[in-house]
Amino acid sequence: MDISKKFSLVDFLAYFFPGGLTAIGLGLLLLLTPIFDNLPSFEIDWLAAGILLVILSYSLGVIFSGFAEIIEYRIAVKKTPRIKAIIPLQELRNEIIQSMKELLGKTKGSDLDWSVSHYYLCRSYIWKYAPEVAEILVREISIRQLRLNLLHTVTVWALAGIGWGIRLINNQILEWGMVLLTVSILAWYPLCQSLINRMRSNEEREVREVLSAFLVTYKANKLVANEKKHQKGNI
Repeated sequence: MDISKKFSLVDFLAYFFPGGLTAIGLGLLLLLTPIFDNLPSFEIDWLAAGILLVILSYSLGVIFSGFAEIIEYRIAVKKTPRIKAIIPLQELRNEIIQSMKELLGKTKGSDLDWSVSHYYLCRSYIWKYAPEVAEILVREISIRQLRLNLLHTVTVWALAGIGWGIRLINNQILEWGMVLLTVSILAWYPLCQSLINRMRSNEEREVREVLSAFLVTYKANKLVANEKKHQKGNI
């Protein structure tokens, strides 16, 4: 099995880049404490330090991604329906539902209440029969994951800005301290909201691609199957 098909560079960067920025932000927070003052001095092996930084950055990205989901849930409007639970292509809604009913072996008169589960069935169908479309979906999913992981990065940097702003004020550097403190507090929510909005845009594009590709691929496969059946009948 080719591991590159299961784990891509984009997947790695979606965790590594936010994790690295988060590590720097945490370092700035730790500078406010006496921890570094009490560390013993030792000679730095830059190669080992670089490898450790890569491992630490990716690990932090993975660990903090769970906190990013909590931030998204707290900021996003909870009453907004899940994007994957609706069919945005209203002109093709009936065709998509009918195709799904046929795929599930339901009769024409039976009802089907569209849900997230049906969306995942469509996506699984695309993974199997339309790999070229799957590449587009991977890109949208990876970009969305990157933006999700940046939520904890923005939060850590906001906390670092607040901490250093308070420290500057305590050191009688009032102007810069107030500016840093105010910007850190006021910028956090708009930045997080902007990332969440862009995440929703990625998810909306993903849903449109999945549903439209599902309809086209299913119809094409059905047409091919009917032609083969007709050819067998003429033999």
